[in-house]
Amino acid sequence: MISNISEPPSADVVRIGSCTVTLSSREVTVPGARRVRRLTPKALGVLKALLRSPGAVVTRDELFAEVWPDTLPTNDVLTQAVTQLRKAFASDDGDGTAYIETIAKTGYRLLVPVRILADGPVAPAPADPGVAPAAIAVAPASAPPATGTAPVSMRSRWRRIRRYVLLAVGLAMLVALLVMAAMLLQRPQAGQG
Repeated sequence: MISNISEPPSADVVRIGSCTVTLSSREVTVPGARRVRRLTPKALGVLKALLRSPGAVVTRDELFAEVWPDTLPTNDVLTQAVTQLRKAFASDDGDGTAYIETIAKTGYRLLVPVRILADGPVAPAPADPGVAPAAIAVAPASAPPATGTAPVSMRSRWRRIRRYVLLAVGLAMLVALLVMAAMLLQRPQAGQG
């Protein structure tokens, strides 16, 4: 069966390398990415299995037993789940292969440092060269928010403003249409005179 080095993360927010993962919503926040990425339940299951043993090889059989119990999946479903994880961790200009290593004919290994965030804000992590690969640390709840959240809030503010402008333009067009219809109905008929 599965030999767990450590228990699964009890926190909901985990920082994996420079990415932040919210386990309950299956969301991955990548620094510099245009949007939050969402994982499938099976890809999240594979990630949780890798998180239990960061830096150690998790065999394909262990992953099948944990993520696909009571079924006989093909190797392709596991490969697809790992591919989705790599895409989720990839920055817009790179790939996510630096996060998960494929061990030929054996399994997979999580290569980046893992930190369990204790009720902290979800923000991209700054690069921390002092953390050893596959190290697990718990960040305090009072940790200051990292820089990088401003573009997201500016982007959402711009979307909100754009939404209100489009709503105002739509209402103005509706009022103009109603005024034109009223004018047409009040106009005397040409044949009645």
